[in-house]
Amino acid sequence: MVASDDTGDLVSGLEKARVPTLLLPAAADLEESYSQMERVGQATGHVEEAEGLVEETRSGIEQAVADAPDAEGISYFHELDPSLYTTTSDTFIGQVYELFGLENVADGAKGGDDYPQLSSEYVVGAEPDMVFLADGQCCDVAASDVAKRPGWEQVPAVTDDQVHVLDEDIASRWGPRTLDFAQQVSELLQEREAALAGG
Repeated sequence: MVASDDTGDLVSGLEKARVPTLLLPAAADLEESYSQMERVGQATGHVEEAEGLVEETRSGIEQAVADAPDAEGISYFHELDPSLYTTTSDTFIGQVYELFGLENVADGAKGGDDYPQLSSEYVVGAEPDMVFLADGQCCDVAASDVAKRPGWEQVPAVTDDQVHVLDEDIASRWGPRTLDFAQQVSELLQEREAALAGG
């Protein structure tokens, strides 16, 4: 049994039932994500397969970054839910964006929380060039909804049609799906460059 936390004394209960348990909390960064993949391989007797998966994920992310245009100077806001909880660059999500050179508007927020809740005024004032929505499935948030928020119509991401709904099962999960997330960001950056060049 692999679990991300010991909710309700889960581990103790499973131990009493003689069920082997591996507790792997949410990865704080990409390296920890790779380490956890290897630990699952060790626990299940698939060491070589796990090492291969780590290498495949690592090299795939490097390729996704290489395929994307340089995003230095492009700012973004990653939305976890409609109440504007987000992630900083100190999270594994933020580190994926950082690989492309993207600048996180949440990094300037005070409080020291890696998953801060921002005000609408803060996000509007930060003028992100791109907005990534990781709440489209859970909360039915669409790009058109963002444009209707008071003041958001002037945000560059809205005016340039750069509000994107992400697959939250990819964007909010560490492990092999991080590669899918990086590839999606790469594709969106390529599409952005093409759209702005054509405009």
